Amino acid sequence: LGESYLLKMMLNNKIENLLCCKENYLEDKSQLFYEISNKKSLLKEYEAKTMAFEEIYNLFQQLSQVFTNVSAYLLKQEYFLLDPQYMFLDLETKELNLLYIPFQLNNDSDMTLGIKTVGRYYKLADFILEKINHRDEYAVNIAYQFYKMSKEDYFSISSFINYIEKE
Repeated sequence: LGESYLLKMMLNNKIENLLCCKENYLEDKSQLFYEISNKKSLLKEYEAKTMAFEEIYNLFQQLSQVFTNVSAYLLKQEYFLLDPQYMFLDLETKELNLLYIPFQLNNDSDMTLGIKTVGRYYKLADFILEKINHRDEYAVNIAYQFYKMSKEDYFSISSFINYIEKE
């Protein structure tokens, strides 16, 4: 599937839990503008508080749901920006909304998509480790397990949720 297909699917469909976007052109270059009104980044949400087990588990449940939603449109999971700065919570519903960039970024970009590479979850794993409530034994356990498992070649969110549910 080409990048043009991904862009068309994203622009022409209202896909649940993806940030809505519009395409504009500036000097014959396509630019995407994402709607983040009424949303707060995970980074800002947890700026002054910690994450308990239930919040971490809910985050992974929502990630799994987003990945399920996009699979119906044949969108590649590798194009999500899984950085807490660009992962947003709806202020009313607390639902997770993700940034989807349907093309590869230039090498000089500081935003890494992790396309076809191990480590696309590193920023999220580091964030969770930094923000866990260290008094919550379950939160600590799954945060470290996520960090460890996310480094594996064939890691998936669904396999991690299975791990949590077994524990």
